[in-house]
Amino acid sequence: MFEYIFPIVVGALIGWITNKVAIKMIFRPLRAHYIFGHRIPFTPGIIPKGHDRIARSIGNIGENLVKIESIKATLLSDNIIGRISAYIDDFILRQTKNGETLKEFISHAVPADVLDELLVNAKEDASAELNKMLNNSEFINTVADKIIEHVELKINSMDILGLGVFASLTGLQRKINSYLRDGIRKVLRDNIRSIIENNAEGIVYGICNKGINKVMSIPVSSIVKDQKVSIDALKEYLISGYKKGVDKYLPRIVENINISKIVENSVLELDVLEVEKLLLDVISNELRWIEIFGALLGALIGVLNIFV
Repeated sequence: MFEYIFPIVVGALIGWITNKVAIKMIFRPLRAHYIFGHRIPFTPGIIPKGHDRIARSIGNIGENLVKIESIKATLLSDNIIGRISAYIDDFILRQTKNGETLKEFISHAVPADVLDELLVNAKEDASAELNKMLNNSEFINTVADKIIEHVELKINSMDILGLGVFASLTGLQRKINSYLRDGIRKVLRDNIRSIIENNAEGIVYGICNKGINKVMSIPVSSIVKDQKVSIDALKEYLISGYKKGVDKYLPRIVENINISKIVENSVLELDVLEVEKLLLDVISNELRWIEIFGALLGALIGVLNIFV
């Protein structure tokens, strides 16, 4: 009986050990070994020896698997759009209870010194534009005409001498009013430009400074509550902008990203032992069956040896 069992057991052991060693040689040894300056065959193992090539191959696979259409479909899916919409709604709800001023709110995203500089620039730019408009000849003439028109109405309604109907009938009032009107018109025409040029800059900057400071001190909560319709429109605008942005810029982004190189570098950054662990997590069951198959094949060869 022993002479029949022994060849089968030996064959099974040989088959199992052979396959186990072969599998182990995929990952081991980790580095080359030498005898008298000559590298021992099959050192290092397949994975350590072909680390670069394997990383390159995985990178190519990753690039082929990542398609613009599938990324776009995911980014524009109802699930993602719903999450964005829910996030915006939650953000808006939180702002209705926000006691911060607009300036304090913005300072969370923009450093305080940068924000102060931006506000100063905004005030200067706004006042510069207004000054440019105020110092425009056409605008100055329009202002002068309006002032003169108002003064003329006041003068025409005046009874300077207190003579009432008599002064009006004799035309004396009309002559006096005409004289005053001409004198005031000349003074305004001669001086309105210098009045604006000398005083506008300080006045305009003060107005801009006060206006911007007032806006920055508005509570965020009041803006959200008072501008409900505008905020709803803004939400729709943001979601629409997101969809258009994905549709327009995603192909360019993917085109400019070397996906295969990113994946390749990621694999290269992994230690060989980490690569081994990752592969074993995926194919450990299959490798175990290869060992079992080796044992079964060895046992079958042992059986054949009995009858040969």
